[in-house]
Amino acid sequence: MNIETIDHIELAFENCEELVIPAADIRFLYASGLTESIRYSSDMFATSKQAKYFRLSVTNRPAYDRLAKYNDLVDVRLKQRDGKSVYFSVEYVEGAGGNNENQRIETTQDEIYVHVRPQEARTATLKESEGYPL
Repeated sequence: MNIETIDHIELAFENCEELVIPAADIRFLYASGLTESIRYSSDMFATSKQAKYFRLSVTNRPAYDRLAKYNDLVDVRLKQRDGKSVYFSVEYVEGAGGNNENQRIETTQDEIYVHVRPQEARTATLKESEGYPL
């Protein structure tokens, strides 16, 4: 996947809502610790990918209030202009009210920062975690 080919990202949340963010509003996206799973039974075959670490920075706009207010991101889909896509879920530990215990959000006047990382990696604040992985 080439950065020039990305059209938008689609974010899916725990309650099945989705948010589409055009490439022009994506300031930074990072995913690592990707693992792939295969499930098979007599009536099903499926593969899936999951990111252990995920970091996203987008332009702060009213249309993205959903992202800024709730810690319940589940899936990310990078959509290319030719219709192809890359899909992965983020590590999700359900907490009170359906919140992802592994997700943190910070907002500024200009940006919304979203971090998903496992509990053992959540000691630093978001702005302190400039190294990768988070």
